[in-house]
Amino acid sequence: MINLTSRYSYVLFLYLLDNRFRKSWSVDLADLKALLNCKADAYKQYYRFNDLILKKCHKEICEKTDLCFSYKPIKRGRSISTVEFTVETFAERVQSLADQSEDGVKQLTFADTYDEIPAENAIDYGGELADLLGETCFDEFSPEQIRVIQDLVLQYVRHDYIKCSDYLSHKLHITNALCKRKDTESRYKYIVRMINNDIKDPDSAL
Repeated sequence: MINLTSRYSYVLFLYLLDNRFRKSWSVDLADLKALLNCKADAYKQYYRFNDLILKKCHKEICEKTDLCFSYKPIKRGRSISTVEFTVETFAERVQSLADQSEDGVKQLTFADTYDEIPAENAIDYGGELADLLGETCFDEFSPEQIRVIQDLVLQYVRHDYIKCSDYLSHKLHITNALCKRKDTESRYKYIVRMINNDIKDPDSAL
């Protein structure tokens, strides 16, 4: 557990640990967001909450702890209402794989168990905050552009990652509404100009 660097991973790990005796269970999506303190608009839609939080927590917890888990969204009507978790400890996962292996458990390692989890095609922006901001922009901008945006956002918002994401999401909405040119380079320059204006004159920020 001490290897976990993300606050979200830490909180989710403790939640899974407390409930692992249930093996498989469902939790209301709103309750899960509240547990992880994901109340910002950036997490309103499930796919954003999944991309920004759940996928990263899943990867880190399965890589760095002895707890392996899977999850899937459950729909009620047309909307996702709950998330179903299924938990295995490392020992249980090894035994499960051993039962399927002709060569037995001695050849299985922790890496073998994690290889069963599909790899995400996420862009590496060069850091946790940069990754968050990159995903906030739907991976529209290059890692170099995101790092410039990150440095500017930190000058205005400081080191609250959630506020940084919310702030950039707000600027992205303004860009979508007001930027007449739709190519990525023009949109990038538009966002950078807005952030620079906020840094120079915080009282004028939208």
